[in-house]
Amino acid sequence: MKNAFLLGLVSVLFCSVAFSQENKPWPEWTKRESDRMLNNSPWAQSQMRGEAPPETRGRNPGSLNPQLGDPGMARVPQEIFLRVRFVSAKPIREGFANRVLSSQTGDQADMASRLQTAIDEGFGDFIVVAVNIDGQNPQTVAPTFQMLRRLNLAEIGDTAYLERRDGKRLSLIDYKTPVADDMGGKFVFPRTLDGEPFLTPESGWVRFVLNSTGNLKVNLRFDVKKMFYNGKLEY
Repeated sequence: MKNAFLLGLVSVLFCSVAFSQENKPWPEWTKRESDRMLNNSPWAQSQMRGEAPPETRGRNPGSLNPQLGDPGMARVPQEIFLRVRFVSAKPIREGFANRVLSSQTGDQADMASRLQTAIDEGFGDFIVVAVNIDGQNPQTVAPTFQMLRRLNLAEIGDTAYLERRDGKRLSLIDYKTPVADDMGGKFVFPRTLDGEPFLTPESGWVRFVLNSTGNLKVNLRFDVKKMFYNGKLEY
């Protein structure tokens, strides 16, 4: 499983398609720092579906109700998280690289060099937004993840797009189904509109929208002014 995860992530990273740790080399990030970059940063947001069960304490074995169940038993978590990330943004690639490097027990120097090459190559003329599903309960995560796996470009059509403050939109040009890289499905957009970069410092905000069915609905807005990393607008 670990090897499949590594190979999948390295494959995606090599594909041609102002933050607290920006001055700290990514191999030195802590797990907390990489998790924050990947889940709650200017380039990554998390959207929850469902509800987390309240904590139950003071279990009383004699109070079992056939309809309500044992009030002292912990209820199974039902929430899932949709992780939406601009993987074409360099800091997100660094966050994933940090996860991979942290999982290795062999020659980390060689692996770090290979991952740095992948980070620097980037995604060329494309904006790539990844959507992944996670949560504590596999039984609640699996159905939505399978929906993500079943999506295809023809089916998605105009239901997935990027929109900026002036109302201009980018249409989806490709969709890559999830592979074993813990990144989820990849939504691919052109990097330019009418021959100009889609985002500039004056763009205000950019919104990623996915109008699918069930839990697979996303509408998240990112503040472009905050998407600068080492002095460069990253998206």
